[in-house]
Amino acid sequence: CVFNPGSLQTARDYACYTGGNCNVSPAGNNSDVNSCPNPSAADVVVGAGGFSGNVGLLNVDDDGGNKESVCFAGDLAGTSTTISTTRKYNTTNPNSSPTEEGINESYNCQDFFIIGRQANLTRLAARCSAAAGSFNLPPKEIERTISSNADNIAVVAANNTYCTALVSTTYTLTGNITGGPSGVSTTTVSAAGNTCTVNTASSPWTYSCTVITSGTAVDVQASNVQGSSTRTGSCTVGGLSPASGTGTCDIALSLPPTYTATGTITGISGTGGLTVEVTDGVITTACSKTSSTFSCVISTNENSIRIEATKGSGNDSCVYSSLSSAETTIPRTSPTVDAACVLEL
Repeated sequence: CVFNPGSLQTARDYACYTGGNCNVSPAGNNSDVNSCPNPSAADVVVGAGGFSGNVGLLNVDDDGGNKESVCFAGDLAGTSTTISTTRKYNTTNPNSSPTEEGINESYNCQDFFIIGRQANLTRLAARCSAAAGSFNLPPKEIERTISSNADNIAVVAANNTYCTALVSTTYTLTGNITGGPSGVSTTTVSAAGNTCTVNTASSPWTYSCTVITSGTAVDVQASNVQGSSTRTGSCTVGGLSPASGTGTCDIALSLPPTYTATGTITGISGTGGLTVEVTDGVITTACSKTSSTFSCVISTNENSIRIEATKGSGNDSCVYSSLSSAETTIPRTSPTVDAACVLEL
């Protein structure tokens, strides 16, 4: 693939030639799928056989403190089951074995949309919906379906399915807030980066937000501060439809449990330049560490946390999920058993 991001850029083009053979003169050989022209060339026609596999982004962690995730169509819709930085291309032929073949088709507008790294899929869906705007992001798998071996011939015209921008819709989100303390306190609610209106004079408290998105899910975050105590809560408004223009979900505030997560670090000597942080997707906190161990303390109502270590060009992370206030020491032993986090730098 050819990609030259430059510096201080927010959007850049890339191009990939992933043909099944490299039948491009002067040095290509049509009879040998491993024969490619030298120097390499990017042709607009996919060679016979086509490409089946992943195209994606490497080093989106920037080899340092900047931490990113990548959004796809499933993340906008809140239907993704994995976090990924690659997109798979293949043709499905139900009359062959194996059923997957080369895609044998060229595609335009195969955007990758990069946002700050999220700790879990719920956060990723909400952030992607809020940030992607009208980008018509393709899914994590581009699949071409054929019915026979003879059908898998090269498609000359490029596929422009995802070149039409999505239409963003303005939504009004509302809901109740419960679990707030009595007495003087300050409550803030936000959705898709927008500050919402909060009414604490009613019972229960209520909120109202205006957001603009082309996605189908929006995450709503609430925080209540009373003295030194901070209650938090969140909910996800799903199934948004332009036909209604509205959505609702209720938020239950509570004092978050405090988790202590420990693990080991390998591949380094000394602590100079070493940073270890824990995040729940909302807040990020520094962890204590030695050259071989770490201990992270975080108070959160989220259901997963990500721990990241960075030293020089080395970077690694691990995730603890399905958090429960019944088990605040991680790794947990019962009823949940975690694999110990080992950060390899």
